[in-house]
Amino acid sequence: PNQDSNIRPGLSIWSRLNAFQMAVWALDELRARWEAMRRNYPETTFVQLDEWESDLQPQILAPLLDVFGLNVANLDDLH
Repeated sequence: PNQDSNIRPGLSIWSRLNAFQMAVWALDELRARWEAMRRNYPETTFVQLDEWESDLQPQILAPLLDVFGLNVANLDDLH
């Protein structure tokens, strides 16, 4: 199959999958689409967060917020 294609299982197969198997399929599909986007649009820039904690610190969120034109100072406005 084409690397850019999303392969969806037929309804007869999908209905036999448990919730974990469906989640694994969805994550794999998301990864495949991400890789296809990066391959098809190499000029696209992205921000990678190297840390992820339950208590995200402002310095970790700052690069992500910058993508959306936000800053840590107005983070409270997002609630």
